[in-house]
Amino acid sequence: MRKSVLVAVGLFLLVIMSAVAQPNILYVNLRTANLRSCPETSCRIITALRPGTAVTVLETVRGQRFAGSSDWYHIRASSQAGYVHSSLLTAADPDIGSQYVTFTPTPFPTYPPIPTSMPDGISLAPPQITCQSSGGTALCNDGWCSFSERRQGTCSSHGGVAVWYKDVP
Repeated sequence: MRKSVLVAVGLFLLVIMSAVAQPNILYVNLRTANLRSCPETSCRIITALRPGTAVTVLETVRGQRFAGSSDWYHIRASSQAGYVHSSLLTAADPDIGSQYVTFTPTPFPTYPPIPTSMPDGISLAPPQITCQSSGGTALCNDGWCSFSERRQGTCSSHGGVAVWYKDVP
């Protein structure tokens, strides 16, 4: 009986010690946090930590009063160490996505394809209208159809003439 109590107490202490040995992990809250070289806003910024970044708290220190508190954390983020004000970290991993509105587009309705011919072979497609068939004098390099009555200046704002359809002075 005494041996089982000692085993139980030993297991309990092992669990407690492992919980204490776990590093204190906090997360950058919903705004970017500046990792600084000392616990003051005038200190050099080492890097900016993005919202949701997990950091390890090494110790809590007193520093410049900011946002109603003078508590700063000496932290390690990735391979860099520095100071972040306590108001910029949270114990729970913030739900970064909750600050944004999610838009789910309504899909366009699908329609059956439009037939291009009748069962007897008669075409239903509209006639092809081209620059030449509509009375254009020239087709410009950018696809513009010109109805110019003179050669000079035709398609000058459209990259020049690609094809002449009519002989104009």
